[in-house]
Amino acid sequence: MVVYSRGFAPQNILTKEEAEEEKRFFLENLPVLLKHQKVVLDNPKYFFSLPGSFAFGSWPYIPGDGPVYTGYLLLGWQSGGLLEHCTECGGSIYLVGVGGSPLSGSGSCWGPCLECGEFKRTFEKLSDKMVCIAELRQNHPVEKSEWVEEDGFEFCWGGGGSGVGSGLSPAKKKRLVRRQLVEPSDFREMIVKLNEFD
Repeated sequence: MVVYSRGFAPQNILTKEEAEEEKRFFLENLPVLLKHQKVVLDNPKYFFSLPGSFAFGSWPYIPGDGPVYTGYLLLGWQSGGLLEHCTECGGSIYLVGVGGSPLSGSGSCWGPCLECGEFKRTFEKLSDKMVCIAELRQNHPVEKSEWVEEDGFEFCWGGGGSGVGSGLSPAKKKRLVRRQLVEPSDFREMIVKLNEFD
């Protein structure tokens, strides 16, 4: 059993201005995504495009966190698992990320509210959102892991290997190899293509 002591952290660190511009672009183009859901869900390159550094799940101790791709968002919004009620305007918050602890229940979810025109944070039903993202990531993997057997060497302190006192003997070794199943489209390029459908 593997115990995760910290959650996923996005690798591309943006300046505050870059992060705000990324969110603004996503918010402005959310109606395009909602209008062309079928196209995105049917095209693996679009399905696995990453909307931005804000789209991720992060929690310690249990697996299932990581990037939240565009297809995961659309499926989560369709099922209602990644939607939350906006207490300010009564509209919907389209959640794009979740972070917190499954043990304490502390943390938050975030995403844009179209009616308010801004990103919001909510603190409701955190574990439900974690489960939703974990299940989407498990049911729609972007990569496949498999064990590959390779020729290698095995060390023996007794020096019984080939060569005087070398301690190395030929052996079969297993190595875990991860293969990406699809090369995702750039999110901005995808939006340009989706706008061509209009």
